[in-house]
Amino acid sequence: MASPVVRTEPREERKAKLNEAFREYLRTEKIREEYRDIFTASGGSPLIPQDVFPVIGEVAKYFSPLLDYVTVEQNTTARPTKFVTENDSTNFLTISSEGTAPTEVDQTFSDTILSHDLITGTVTASLQLLANSTEFDFTKLITRAAGKRLGRSYESLITNGRDPASNAAPGNQGLVNAATVGTTTSVLANGISMADLANLVSSVDPTWWSKAAFMISGGTYQYLMKQVDGSGRRFWKELGEGRLWQWPVVINNALPQSFTANGLPVLFGDFSTYGVSHTGLSVQVLRERFIEQLKFGFVLSSRIASQQLSPDGYKALKLAAS
Repeated sequence: MASPVVRTEPREERKAKLNEAFREYLRTEKIREEYRDIFTASGGSPLIPQDVFPVIGEVAKYFSPLLDYVTVEQNTTARPTKFVTENDSTNFLTISSEGTAPTEVDQTFSDTILSHDLITGTVTASLQLLANSTEFDFTKLITRAAGKRLGRSYESLITNGRDPASNAAPGNQGLVNAATVGTTTSVLANGISMADLANLVSSVDPTWWSKAAFMISGGTYQYLMKQVDGSGRRFWKELGEGRLWQWPVVINNALPQSFTANGLPVLFGDFSTYGVSHTGLSVQVLRERFIEQLKFGFVLSSRIASQQLSPDGYKALKLAAS
């Protein structure tokens, strides 16, 4: 008996179907039965196109590269998340005599239950765009409107435990807040030297080196790129390829852009030892609020929580006090 033929809906046909479904929703606040397979729900929102949901996640990673390095858990319910912290930094195996029972040495565990912090914002688009069937693309509209904002907000919350406006986020510990100082520069005016970066690397247990990375801001990246020797040759040639020595360099603009006393401009280590739980992006359409302006709007929201999972996985370079 022949297997049934499964028809795959062409991409352009599905895109047109998505755009028409969204127009129908704006006009009637209802979703017709033939469009039910297009929409899903996330974090309490009634409107998330299935095709858009994974795209937004990738866009957020593009604008916030650190999401590729931390441990990320998708949490569609937004319920409180338990993070288990494990510390095995001082334990090792020892020589034992044959027939002798080994000594039990366990790592230490602790757990923390965090509630997700809610982040929200509103964006608008012209009704003229909606009316133009050739130009309107719901997927591009949402990712263009939300990607940068979501990435920038995640970056700040995960790095500093606060949003870009410096509002505290109790559910997010922050990479910087959890970091142990690995080394401190000698004099603030001398900036960051090769020896400082080497000392930072050596302060992290080599067992974390295989998946380690440097994390710096765009300002620190430019500073290092400008360093030259007496012949005018760049010290850090590999930085142009996004690497420093053998490790990748992650640009994180939530870290300090300029050098200030006691600042922490560089992190190094395995950032998978920091856990992030988030709901992705929820989209709520506003039909009436902006109608007098010939616009329609979206309320964008997400919930996120984060916590360090192992205290010795990465460390920070601290600038001198003076």
